[in-house]
Amino acid sequence: MAAWLDTAQDSSGWTLTDTGRLEELVHWMSHPDTQYPALVCFAGNGNRVRALRALFPHNNVTRRGPAALMRLHLSTETAGTDHPVLFAEWGIYSSSGFADPALYRNSGPKFRQYSVSQRTSGSTADMNLHVISQVVLPWTQILCLFVDSVSEMRELQRLLDQPPHKIQVGSRSVAVRFKIVIVLTAPQDYASHELAAAVPQDQSHDVVAPEITFVDLRDRHELSPMAAFEPLRRVILDKLQSVQVEQRQHGLLFSAIHLCALWKSNLESQMRGLDTTAFDSLRVARKNYSSTLNRKACLVEFLRQAEKTGCDAQDISSFVASAILIDAYPPGMHCESTHPPT
Repeated sequence: MAAWLDTAQDSSGWTLTDTGRLEELVHWMSHPDTQYPALVCFAGNGNRVRALRALFPHNNVTRRGPAALMRLHLSTETAGTDHPVLFAEWGIYSSSGFADPALYRNSGPKFRQYSVSQRTSGSTADMNLHVISQVVLPWTQILCLFVDSVSEMRELQRLLDQPPHKIQVGSRSVAVRFKIVIVLTAPQDYASHELAAAVPQDQSHDVVAPEITFVDLRDRHELSPMAAFEPLRRVILDKLQSVQVEQRQHGLLFSAIHLCALWKSNLESQMRGLDTTAFDSLRVARKNYSSTLNRKACLVEFLRQAEKTGCDAQDISSFVASAILIDAYPPGMHCESTHPPT
């Protein structure tokens, strides 16, 4: 079952359903404690499904199941690699209703429902945009939007106009936002600058304007799906590589195990109305952490051992700085070796 998130409304307000799909996929990974996944989201019109079939031919993305707000898959081609790709998809322009959570309530022990404390009024579309922007997009590295009409452009703007929810490390604001790829597929006559104008450019000091890339496939509709979406595949692969570099630089390259735990913690805090503007991953990791070690003695011993093995002074400094920054993250969260090179 690919269903991941869904929303529903009754007389008491809104409910968000988490089927436990993310935890299920992490369990399927070959070594999730040392794998560092990226989340790529595909949203928009029906051409996103054609793209998913071409980009992930070994995944059954069209398998029938609960019509949830959002579905989540693990790329079978990357499941055993150090950097697996998780991809989510939803029809942002659809006005139809979504599945009754009772249809997949017994799908597994990780199934959870949350009462949404914010935005208890408004349309289903408004609530869904709120959940996507606040719960999913903060953990997204690449957002692919399939846009083929003026009305779809307006809906795109509604999504991107949502105030961003940030992931930060301690008191340090992390100036990293997901990368946007706007995919044009219908052979219609409209210019890409119309879409660029719809994307908000936040000028505040701690928020970086999103990086936008246009992939124009309008002259490729007569090709096979694999050939038609080849330019999109190349763009995504290129951006995934740059994302890994940025995540390392900002201390946000989490293992699959810890990504799952942090995402769940963020979701719970959001539903309780806490941490509505930012999620401090370091504070959460330190929640149950107590150090009984003498840092000075450990540092002296580390430097002594590093000198014996002939480590470069710059490498030692970088390692120590990194260790101090992430000292309270659980073991295995950081991708760097915990031993000096020999």
